[in-house]
Amino acid sequence: MGRKKQNRVDRWRDEFGVVYRVGKARAGLTEENISTLIGLKTRTPLQARQKDPGKFTLNELILMGEALRFTDEDYLTIIHAGKI
Repeated sequence: MGRKKQNRVDRWRDEFGVVYRVGKARAGLTEENISTLIGLKTRTPLQARQKDPGKFTLNELILMGEALRFTDEDYLTIIHAGKI
């Protein structure tokens, strides 16, 4: 029996997760720091948005990208995964 085919949200979550983890390591930030930087009071809303990156506002993604030092390729990976 085959593996369950991923839907759009699953692909987006996986692609975002990779970019997020790499950026977090690159910047040396904790989830508490990241949630504060993008204007969230606790890390719980951040974790909920990580499960469905479509819930991030454009402003939150831009602030997070600046903090995590996203490259153009990182942004394109996130955008592309969300549109397929």
